[in-house]
Amino acid sequence: MQGAELFEYSATYEDNKGKITPYLDENYVYLTNSTLWRLFYGAISDFDAGNPPLVARDIFSKMKISEDGKALDIFVESHPLPVIVSNLGVVKAKVLE
Repeated sequence: MQGAELFEYSATYEDNKGKITPYLDENYVYLTNSTLWRLFYGAISDFDAGNPPLVARDIFSKMKISEDGKALDIFVESHPLPVIVSNLGVVKAKVLE
């Protein structure tokens, strides 16, 4: 399909009974037009940033040098969250095997 974009989203949350639950139903795909949703980003923890240690960016990267100066670690983190702004053009389709 020309101009089609594919995104995979598999995040979970803990419900009020302590059960880990997926945001989207398993074995389904959700189809929509790109004008009907937006991609937002959640806060990222940066413990060097102060109190509270949160950074608001789409992608956050940081380098840390070990105490002995012999190793360099690079951390990259992102918390994308697709948000549907209109349910008028959303199709939920069950995937059959």
